Amino acid sequence: MEFYWGPENRTFGWYLEFREDFTFFENYDGDGCGGYSGTYKIESDKVILQASAEESCKPYNFQATRTCSIVPTKYSIRYSAKLYCSNDANYFGGFFLPESTERKIEGIPVKTIPGKSKYLSKSSPARTGPGYDFPSIVCNTREDEKTIQTDKFPEKSKLVLIAKTQGKDLKGKSETWYYADIPLDWGGGCFYKGKGYTSAWFPRSVLFDMNDSKIESYD
Repeated sequence: MEFYWGPENRTFGWYLEFREDFTFFENYDGDGCGGYSGTYKIESDKVILQASAEESCKPYNFQATRTCSIVPTKYSIRYSAKLYCSNDANYFGGFFLPESTERKIEGIPVKTIPGKSKYLSKSSPARTGPGYDFPSIVCNTREDEKTIQTDKFPEKSKLVLIAKTQGKDLKGKSETWYYADIPLDWGGGCFYKGKGYTSAWFPRSVLFDMNDSKIESYD
């Protein structure tokens, strides 16, 4: 079992660290309050966690005693299994999907390409789906000590690719679109119609490999 588990997209959320001395620490990565700790023991294929009922910095679904186990998942676009706990909490941190695993993102068939990084060749929007007919997300960022909103990411922004599918280019021809984790150093996050986004779609035509002048293909 991995010793460090957290949200599927590895961004803001509760992270659970298992230590070799059979203690654990859980903390919210973001505007958190410091976290809390406790002890754990392993019985058969389950992990039993014990913390104080008086903890002040804790998740809304906190249980002083809870049981967790590793279960398979068919829905994650990053992992084949997760750590599921009796307080209905899910943690991810191992069991990465192999490349080209078939999954769906909001009903769209994709193939996974975990861990590969690309950069934007020009300032570009991130879209809610694989095509130019999908709307762009809007991000809050800081510029000249002011908060502004923009629908484009700057040139050479680093993107961590997750999956790919076939969409359309501006002329209606087939084009590979990539689903990628978007840069999160833009204070305030990214949204479309009130929904938050940490990942979005980019066409192949705006991506390049920093070590090569040509765009690398995963087709």
